Amino acid sequence: MIKHIYIVLVSLVFLGCKRQDHELSFNIQRQVFLTCNSNPIKNLTIKNDSIKSNNFAVEAGLLIYWNGETSVRIPNELDLSNIPSGYIIRQGGRNYEGNKYFFKPNSSYTIKKFGGGKAGFYLRVWTDSLGKVFKTTHSKCGLKSLHSGEKKANVSEILTE
Repeated sequence: MIKHIYIVLVSLVFLGCKRQDHELSFNIQRQVFLTCNSNPIKNLTIKNDSIKSNNFAVEAGLLIYWNGETSVRIPNELDLSNIPSGYIIRQGGRNYEGNKYFFKPNSSYTIKKFGGGKAGFYLRVWTDSLGKVFKTTHSKCGLKSLHSGEKKANVSEILTE
């Protein structure tokens, strides 16, 4: 009897432990990243997909991660033009100066939200001649991550919405 109770309790613990879901969207009008659920934006990478003529990246990747007070609520949205002070920002392995990041003009970026032991969530954005995002694969919640095994045709459908 005790063995059965132990098995039930252990099973309940495992069922109650939900790994984080990292679904993310980008609001083009407001130019901000939004989490699609209650899991805040703890870790984010931003990679410029553009390559120079010498086959080197246009810029080093950016890593943004929360390192603020544990008593402070981690944000559910992130505006790169005003990154909260609780975040650490690194670019190319070095500390990034300032709390603002601006996308390069006429570029595309792959963004990944990750952490907590679950697979990362990927989306892409494209910028105009001023560096403002004008197109994204994920302008709304409920879409699969780009690296979740979906076919490229599905990405094309997302872009035409």
